[in-house]
Amino acid sequence: MKFRRLSSQAGGTRQGPERASCLARMWHHFSTSVMDVFLYRGVQGMTTGLALLSSRRLCPVITEVWEPFALLLVYMAYALGSWYLFSVVLGNLLFNGAAPRSNAYYSTAVTRWFTALTAQQRVFKLPFQAAGSRWQAPILRLLGARVGKRFFCMNEMVLVDAPFTEVGDDVTVDYDGQVRCHSFEDFRLKFTHFKIGHGVTIMTGASVAMCDAGDGATLRPGSLTWKGSNLEPGGIYEGAPAALDLERGGPTLLSKAPSMEKK
Repeated sequence: MKFRRLSSQAGGTRQGPERASCLARMWHHFSTSVMDVFLYRGVQGMTTGLALLSSRRLCPVITEVWEPFALLLVYMAYALGSWYLFSVVLGNLLFNGAAPRSNAYYSTAVTRWFTALTAQQRVFKLPFQAAGSRWQAPILRLLGARVGKRFFCMNEMVLVDAPFTEVGDDVTVDYDGQVRCHSFEDFRLKFTHFKIGHGVTIMTGASVAMCDAGDGATLRPGSLTWKGSNLEPGGIYEGAPAALDLERGGPTLLSKAPSMEKK
């Protein structure tokens, strides 16, 4: 089923992808349907195979107490090495803050973005649990994000577009919370830099999409922001699209703290 805008709302808006060459379309489908689906999994299997060969060469027969620990270190080294090589190095080469802000559907920017996300979020994921630990902020910084102090989140990949995201101090993101800085509008992939202010709370299942969040703002469970609907400092927002909760929309304790200290 195809969904189209009403003629009264279209206003000259493009109703399909921009025209692209046969080569561009072929590369788009080959990259997303072959490389991202099969190539990464093959490389992942080769990494496991190399770890097995290296461990067998190091310890053909286990005769000492320390040898099982040495084998464990070999597998950990290959897992961390492959994650760093493909998710961090390759991912940052393919997709970073220098990406064009507006990209045609069949452009290489779209395939590079999707390939980077496939590596980081589906195939070469971090081999240990970082969510909720002090490791998460440094890892997000490796992926290109600017993350402040005392960041706490229960999701591994909370930032969909890390290179375009800036997170302040004392930010908390609950389970399934997310921050997104891209949109597909008029068959174009668009990126914009957005900032999550100090002391912001994103509750369970809430998503800050294509907007800024002021200091001390709270997005309640299951809520979703729309593009450009910035969260005001100290406000409490709820709904889809999120709107200021008039009953609970006053300044939060976090936003009141500086004024209380002055008194």
